[in-house]
Amino acid sequence: LILPDNIMALFGAGNNFQIGHKATYSQIVTYEGHLYIDNNADDQDIVFRSDDGSGGLANYIVLDGSTTSVAIHQDIKLTNTKKLYLDNGLDTYINEV
Repeated sequence: LILPDNIMALFGAGNNFQIGHKATYSQIVTYEGHLYIDNNADDQDIVFRSDDGSGGLANYIVLDGSTTSVAIHQDIKLTNTKKLYLDNGLDTYINEV
């Protein structure tokens, strides 16, 4: 299946899930419910990669299926007034000052 620019592949009775390419960027969109990305292969990962600034690829976030952990491979930048919460109760956090 080959689709030209600015055409979205539509899924579901109400076209609520869409995948497409808009000439200068690509997009995955859902308009209803949660969006799940599953890897059912035993002890395997989901890896989020992007350009490394010099033409190659770098890992940014790895969901590690063998250790059931999340590895952040790059710096995390909190924008002004945003917090990084460290517990479920929302009372322990790091705040950008």
